[in-house]
Amino acid sequence: MRWILFCALCLVVSGCASRPGSATYEQLHAQALSEIKTAKRMGFIWRDTELLLEQAAKAWEQGEKKRAKELAQEALEQARLSQQQARQQTNASPAYPPN
Repeated sequence: MRWILFCALCLVVSGCASRPGSATYEQLHAQALSEIKTAKRMGFIWRDTELLLEQAAKAWEQGEKKRAKELAQEALEQARLSQQQARQQTNASPAYPPN
């Protein structure tokens, strides 16, 4: 489980670092909302994803445009990764070490 979370965090960090800032805040926010809804339908939304999007909206209202885009991008990535994790762990079962 730690390994999965570590990989997910690496993907989020690398995704944020490698993407150009071409998308607008409104686009990122709308995409994140859509991906969050999908993750909820799958029953596998991560704990902080919606909180990040709320923080992005507050930052946008306070005029912190760059921070708002970063937070919305992070929420979008987390929503997508939670969906990926849900697909990968659909038929997961416990793995016990051999005796």
